[in-house]
Amino acid sequence: MCGCSVPTVATSKTVGRPGSGPGEYRAPQAVLVHHDSLLVLDPANLRITTYTIGDSLLYAGDSRIPFPVYDFCMVADRLFVLGYHDDRWVHELRLPDLEQTHSFGEPTADHPALRSREYRYLDCDRDVLVPYGSEWGRLAAYSPDGEPRWELTVTDFQQMVITPRPDGRVSYSYPETGWYHSMLGTIHLGDTLVVQVGRVEREQRISPRDAPNVTWVGFATDGRELWRRQVPFRVVVKRDRMLYGIYAEPFPRVIVGRM
Repeated sequence: MCGCSVPTVATSKTVGRPGSGPGEYRAPQAVLVHHDSLLVLDPANLRITTYTIGDSLLYAGDSRIPFPVYDFCMVADRLFVLGYHDDRWVHELRLPDLEQTHSFGEPTADHPALRSREYRYLDCDRDVLVPYGSEWGRLAAYSPDGEPRWELTVTDFQQMVITPRPDGRVSYSYPETGWYHSMLGTIHLGDTLVVQVGRVEREQRISPRDAPNVTWVGFATDGRELWRRQVPFRVVVKRDRMLYGIYAEPFPRVIVGRM
């Protein structure tokens, strides 16, 4: 695979301002494009803001989310959100009113303090939904109707030390090794599922999502590990044979790669 870096990206459109009013944001977390609309998830405001895409982004309204969520994605015209609610993690919300239609994905953590912290991200590719958390080396996939597709575990995954506290929260610390692994997401390359795993060193003092040491672990559809490969960046989006990612070191860059 060959790639080229793009040191800067020209900003052509900006929307929003701090606040909780129409079109304002407290903590936008994720965006997606649906037909001619741009959807922005703001968990802090418990809503999704919609813009119509044209020569400019036209504010089309806000829709309230019925419970706290962390991420969202779409399969065809179906909207799915990730959030711990009714002891399930993945929920389908009907557009445009965001009414909850069904939920799936039971938590697997044993301790109650960890059950609501198990997942933070939701990947959608083709007709598969994959919730995952950065701290865990295991993955499970579901169909859009909630049917389990597969489960897998990344071997040799070095977790942070996670300690439940009496107040119901948890504490995080480095293992004795001085480093830990962070789950960075999944992509599909043909029939191979690629799990992206970052390694974060104590002295780096960076976000786990910006880990510069990334390993791709390729799995077959039955969960068998096929290969491992070191890559210098985290892939964020795959379109056809193009890969778009983030390279944090020695300075932030957008990477464009071709398979």
